[in-house]
Amino acid sequence: MEKDTVLEMHLPQNIQFTPFLQLDAPPGKRIIIRPDNYYTNAPGEYCLKCVYITKAGLQSYESPGWLNGQKVMFEMPAGITVHALRYRKTEYAADPAGSFICDDPFLNRLWEKCYATLHICMRDTFMDCPNRERAQWWGDANIQMQMLVYCMDQRANALYENGVSAMAEWYEATGKMLTVVPSGSAQFELPLQNLAGICGFYVYYTHSGNVSLIRKAYPMSSQYVLQYALDTNGFVIHRSGSWDWPDWGENADIVIMENAWYCMALDACVKMANLLGLQEDAEIFGARSARVRAALKTKINADGVFYNQTENGQPDDRANALAVLAHCCEELDQEKLVKIVMRTENASPYMEKYVLDALCELGRTADAIVRMKRRYQAMVQDDSSTLWELWNKDASLNHGWSGGPLITMSKYIAGIQAEDGDGSRYRIAPCLCGLRRIVCTAPTRFGPLTVTIDKNHQSMEVICPEGLSVTVEAPRGEEKEQWNIVLKRIKNQSPSRNI
Repeated sequence: MEKDTVLEMHLPQNIQFTPFLQLDAPPGKRIIIRPDNYYTNAPGEYCLKCVYITKAGLQSYESPGWLNGQKVMFEMPAGITVHALRYRKTEYAADPAGSFICDDPFLNRLWEKCYATLHICMRDTFMDCPNRERAQWWGDANIQMQMLVYCMDQRANALYENGVSAMAEWYEATGKMLTVVPSGSAQFELPLQNLAGICGFYVYYTHSGNVSLIRKAYPMSSQYVLQYALDTNGFVIHRSGSWDWPDWGENADIVIMENAWYCMALDACVKMANLLGLQEDAEIFGARSARVRAALKTKINADGVFYNQTENGQPDDRANALAVLAHCCEELDQEKLVKIVMRTENASPYMEKYVLDALCELGRTADAIVRMKRRYQAMVQDDSSTLWELWNKDASLNHGWSGGPLITMSKYIAGIQAEDGDGSRYRIAPCLCGLRRIVCTAPTRFGPLTVTIDKNHQSMEVICPEGLSVTVEAPRGEEKEQWNIVLKRIKNQSPSRNI
């Protein structure tokens, strides 16, 4: 090369890779290899790159440290002859075992981007993002787990189970349930992420049947929720943790969010205690949950929705969604609640998953699709193969917590839902919401479960592995007698993990 040159290599999508080069050069030339996500929008903040210093003559180099991106730039100084530039793809050893295809291209593309985002945020741990921190934040890991049980083979389960083990072992050594483990000198705790993680421990059991994980998770979970004190009205006394963070963005109604999360974590502890035969514990958690839930209902305002305090004086979509998921909304006017959720967009992509869950749990899956398309439009239309940390491109462009729509589509639209239990019982309850055709596969501990729905012919076929009990319902709003529903059994294709 006669002058300094930047060579750009386009990768098939955002992947983990190690860059390789082969060249002739004089000694001492400095080559910078950086992915397209090296620069950030924060002044003075950069992500990962690698630097190679040449020796004399023909030489080759492959970076021992992996990078990620959709492009890789090789900054070549003058005086170098390049013979080859290549890359080696590297990734966590698990394959796709789930899928979602329908007659709406937007939903199909969004599902695939959710999957790609999950996959690139997996390696030795779940990562919040691969290009910046590579840290296992438990709020992220909880959503990633709920994605993987719908889309990846059983080898992916080990990543979540190892993460829970790391948290439990850290707790045993320190008495602290932390949000980021392994941890350095800063013992980092985000209480609302921890409460979400406690809920997730039991959710995972309903898919995996792994009782040993519950045995590991229960001691730290039960002790953590009991560290919370209640005031005379039954509300949680606020626990700020290392960083008082409920979500990115403004107008978080923290009192509603914290008490709703706490109710859900207590409910998960009740289920874990019952599973382990600890009835006295279950009664303690159940009584406390009832008390907090009763207090939370006093925060229903004159408009019939949950509100305590926000910066703009308006109800928060996240807070009301969590109140729904905490089963505090039985007496509310559903139309008012949905109206608030549909017109308010405070949630970051992290909390958006719970807003979509709440709409679906209320039987408003069609509204969830409307909101999902509106909020994810820019990400779906963008050339990036992965989803962003924020609704704009000001932060990480590959953030695992943004993949909640994958769960919406597989669990609520296709209707594949694990029932309360050990992963041996599923319910198929689709909600077509105007779609004419859906084909969805989800992995189970017995093998793949596939649902094919054809609205034009009013037919539904469920292919179910042996050992799995499945209850099949007609799509919501349809008469079962008018549908041709076929259940087929196949031989077990994967070993049971009911440990």
